[in-house]
Amino acid sequence: LTAMSDKGCISDQFILPLSVNPLPVASFDPPAFVCMPNGVATFTNTSTIANGAGLNYAWNFGDPASGSANTSTDEDGSHVYPDSASYDITLTVTSAQGCMHQVTQSFNTFFNKPVAKFGVTPDTLCQGIQNAFFDTSFAPGSTIETRLWTFGDGTTDTAVMPTKTYLHPGNYQVNLQVSNAQGCTADVSK
Repeated sequence: LTAMSDKGCISDQFILPLSVNPLPVASFDPPAFVCMPNGVATFTNTSTIANGAGLNYAWNFGDPASGSANTSTDEDGSHVYPDSASYDITLTVTSAQGCMHQVTQSFNTFFNKPVAKFGVTPDTLCQGIQNAFFDTSFAPGSTIETRLWTFGDGTTDTAVMPTKTYLHPGNYQVNLQVSNAQGCTADVSK
């Protein structure tokens, strides 16, 4: 910068060096889907900055009714949504120099978890006698795709109605885990 007075005098040149800091680019990947109820939605932060410097993060999960759980400063965000609805998730990224960028994405890919249930016949199990287990699970808005029975004696099965013979007397915990077409799982033990 140089200045000239009304008399034609020219000042010494003044130079002010400026530093332009890079702007971060806020971005994130939402989960493919969330299983409800009480499914955790994990958002993977993919934000960048040209100089590779550290960034600060501020998440808003679009669920103000959840109070302080609606926000996070973690690098990757996660939130438990109360209902299957559409939520606007906002990530604000700030550099150490105060440069800021923000991105908002809507998320609404929720699926109901299946309900795992089963029975056995006869209802009184005896050593050496074959028992038929039957899956009565259901998947609201979907179908049951896979089953995994764990019979408590180290054996497993994936059939809808497996048979099982216990060779030794004792107490066994039987577990049935089911998955729906979207990959949501539920289990039940007896």
